Amino acid sequence: MLYKIFILSILLSKSLFYSFGQECYYDSLSNQFNISIESKKNKVKNSTLDSVYIKVVIRNKDTDSVIQTIRKNQELAWDSQESNCSHVRSYQTTLNLDLPVVDNDFGRLIIADFNFDGLDDFAFSYDASVTSGPIYHFYIQQTDGTFIRQVFLSENMAFFPAIIDTEKKQLITHTHANTYQIGIRTFQFNPETNSWYLLNQIKR
Repeated sequence: MLYKIFILSILLSKSLFYSFGQECYYDSLSNQFNISIESKKNKVKNSTLDSVYIKVVIRNKDTDSVIQTIRKNQELAWDSQESNCSHVRSYQTTLNLDLPVVDNDFGRLIIADFNFDGLDDFAFSYDASVTSGPIYHFYIQQTDGTFIRQVFLSENMAFFPAIIDTEKKQLITHTHANTYQIGIRTFQFNPETNSWYLLNQIKR
């Protein structure tokens, strides 16, 4: 009986996490490109992708032709986020900037300028942490209009910055440090080396 309850709980939890087949297309998140995102089931055998992956397509703003397609494994993401195409945000066009941020969830797909060069970059959520909200992959736009995953931001910063300080060129994250404190980490961008580093971290 306990085994059956355990299996049922696993199946129910899976239904909370995944929503498939809905492609969300956006032409108002960026003035430089159009973009779409979709969670898909992997039907290809012996693929490097897991059973579920995220497909992001970047398109030319004028012709809507495909510039680049990005496929990344998806871990856990709440169904309410995956099935809601309006759960996006743009710091460049200001679309949905007034939407409240709940549990550190800034949106499924976010457009911003993470390296302060005037080119629109983007981040999308691919995993859900227990206490501090979604975990993001960060992509930086190149001069030819393509995008490269920024490893340091994706693996070290991970959470979306609560503050993007364009003057100081800083990205600042707020996450749960413990039951009664917030962890504040400041990541500094160095234009000379075109890289970020952890400037400081405090608890408040």
